Amino acid sequence: MSDALFSSSGELDHLAKLLRGYLRLPFSDALLPGRFVETVVARIKGGQVLPTYDFADVIKPSARLGWQVKSTKEATPVTWKRAKIPNSVELIANSRASSDGLQSLGDAIIDFCNHHAKESLQLYDLDRIGYCRVVLRPREVVYFERELISRTAPDLFDPEQFSWRWSVQCSGWTSTCCNSAAGLLTATNGYHAFMQAQLTGGSSLRTPMAFSAYEALGETKHHEYYDGMCVVNPPNRRHVFALVRLRDALLTHCPSGFFVYPEWGWRIAPGVEVLPDLMVAPPDAPDDDQLAVPPLLVVEIGSPSTRDVDRGRKKELYEQGGASWYWLVDLEQPELVVFKNDGNELVEVQRIGAGGALTQGPFSILVDPGLLAQP
Repeated sequence: MSDALFSSSGELDHLAKLLRGYLRLPFSDALLPGRFVETVVARIKGGQVLPTYDFADVIKPSARLGWQVKSTKEATPVTWKRAKIPNSVELIANSRASSDGLQSLGDAIIDFCNHHAKESLQLYDLDRIGYCRVVLRPREVVYFERELISRTAPDLFDPEQFSWRWSVQCSGWTSTCCNSAAGLLTATNGYHAFMQAQLTGGSSLRTPMAFSAYEALGETKHHEYYDGMCVVNPPNRRHVFALVRLRDALLTHCPSGFFVYPEWGWRIAPGVEVLPDLMVAPPDAPDDDQLAVPPLLVVEIGSPSTRDVDRGRKKELYEQGGASWYWLVDLEQPELVVFKNDGNELVEVQRIGAGGALTQGPFSILVDPGLLAQP
């Protein structure tokens, strides 16, 4: 007797025909969108695509079966669900202080994943949920299926099988593009789990990936690439207020022959692309989508989660790229730190606190950090 959770040979042939047909279309760009693959799976299974963002993407109510469907390029990380863990900030802080704290963070992630998976079983009255995975390689498409959970075995992960640690590559991860904290943790059974826990806006997501995979993302807001990672920094409201005020001030005082670029890309070197909050550079400096020469001024409006990166790695990248001046705004202090390039090193030359002062360079502007983020 065949198992309806898995595709028959005829269904697999049908699926292959539909995927090949789509890839032959001139606009496919060798990609298979997740929504299209979900529709294909629903068609061959005789099911329906769910319009909601649940653990199951496709269900067949008459058979009480469901499927999670994923389609990505081989080098692209697979994401599933952003974990909205209420005490995530405390858990992440404790995870960096002790091994017990790190294990507690991992257990909380496992609990969230298992609970979310069970919700789909109960919500749609399913007996089993399978996994349909499409992997796009340069010259082939790989497809496989497996069972994930069932009523008799509802736990997706067993926390006892995992011993968590921060990977070396992802040390220092804090948060995500969708207001969440993220980390890559390695389990002793050989698998890697990518976790996300809900945080406030103004944080950053760091995801290891090949530069080719990063380029394949296309036009994604607030994203950068350096040190082998895609870094996404979404702004919060205070950040936006400060950015607009500084942009307007710079536009008013910008010298002839220069222009203010808000959130514009700068390709510092091959495989190194950053997206400062503001840059001042000649109007003919960018190409179609990236700055091509060192800017006169780079401005970053930091947050608690990005402060160390802005003062450390980002400052090193801007030195490497040859930026003449670097303004680092800290809205929490509040404070503006002015750096000047001196022999390929950005050296601090001024600190401006609440109350304001005239900037020393690259041109004189009255800036009060205490007022920048006010509505």
